Amino acid sequence: MPNAPVYMLYAWTLVNIGRPQDFLPFLRPLHPGDVVAVIALLVFLMFGEKDKPVFSFPEFRIFLVLFAVSIACTPFGYYPSHSLEFIKIFYLKVGLYLYLVAKLITTEERIDGMIKTIVLSGFSMALASILMKQTGDRTFGAGGYTYDPNDLAMLMVTTLPIAIMQGLAAKKFLSRAFYLAGSAVCVIVFTYTMSRGGFLGLIGVVLFMLFTKIPQINKKLIIGFLIILSIVFIYKLDPVYSDRLRTIRADVSDIKAGSGRILVWKRGLVIFKDHPILGVGPGVFMDCYGSYIMENKFKGELSVAKAGKQWKTAHNTYLLVLTELGIFGFIAFLWLIVRVFKNLALLKRAEEGVPVKRGLQATGLQISLVGYLGCAFFLTAQTETLLYLSLILSGAMVRRMLQDQKNIALKAADSGELIGLTGR
Repeated sequence: MPNAPVYMLYAWTLVNIGRPQDFLPFLRPLHPGDVVAVIALLVFLMFGEKDKPVFSFPEFRIFLVLFAVSIACTPFGYYPSHSLEFIKIFYLKVGLYLYLVAKLITTEERIDGMIKTIVLSGFSMALASILMKQTGDRTFGAGGYTYDPNDLAMLMVTTLPIAIMQGLAAKKFLSRAFYLAGSAVCVIVFTYTMSRGGFLGLIGVVLFMLFTKIPQINKKLIIGFLIILSIVFIYKLDPVYSDRLRTIRADVSDIKAGSGRILVWKRGLVIFKDHPILGVGPGVFMDCYGSYIMENKFKGELSVAKAGKQWKTAHNTYLLVLTELGIFGFIAFLWLIVRVFKNLALLKRAEEGVPVKRGLQATGLQISLVGYLGCAFFLTAQTETLLYLSLILSGAMVRRMLQDQKNIALKAADSGELIGLTGR
């Protein structure tokens, strides 16, 4: 049963991202996330491949650096017990998941299967969200218990480019129609979220898709896909959402406007200045923010008297990482992002060892990351599974490419030797 661990890993991915337990109430008491994780680990121990040196992979080491920085920050943070709980819930679980991804996703077929699973996870969440929508309420439960409207918008934004590239790579009409229809469903759900941060991420995705080089694909076909999806977006756009989009500029320029992001960002920078090296500890930004309010540590225009005392999250992933993990954690986080871009750019530039489909998949992941970066500027999404999965998956794709290039070179060398012997 050599493929059993891989199939269980796909199931774990679906539960991690697609979250079927959020929409099927009878699954919740069973804790499917934990159950699938345990089964996946047991199946791997029984049937999995043990020879892959995961700890030598650069991508996995970057994750370990983030993990190490988080541990180092914890004893000096605001609430060490809360940080330890965050480390247990996020780093240990995600670390085990990424370890299996690095161990098992090593062949072209498995890479393809993982990317299809990512798309299927996004599609299943989108379809379930439509089925559960409550008319007239932005918080329609479309994200289940895991995703709020902004998180759901990010999931749709990051799924969309991967799905579109899968559609462009598909050779059969039905496959292409499936990915286009699924993309349209993602767009519909996106409009239901009414997320302004998500909208900026979506704009980034569209612009990058129009101007980036896409291997062996006519731009007219891409424009055609985007026109169809734009029509869906305009048709489903609610007037209330249009009004919300008009407030984007005020929301980020006025200290008290909208959700008060600028106020939170300025206060967050004050917290960072007080804890620049090791931060306040992972997973405790809101608690620390609240403590600063209660202790009246914000001064001037940021003071409680002038700006209020409501506790808030960071509304910015980069500020959150900078504040919680300090400058070293922030550098490690940026290193992660740069590594993914570097891997995917290498795949797109390669002339040998990369099938057209793989180049398109690399492009989809690259544009998905652009969408994440755009959304992350207005949302707190440092624990987004797809970000870390893209890191490990991009590394697997590069290693597969290098192995294929090596095989091509060996075949060419063997052919040359054979010709030389024949010539003699």
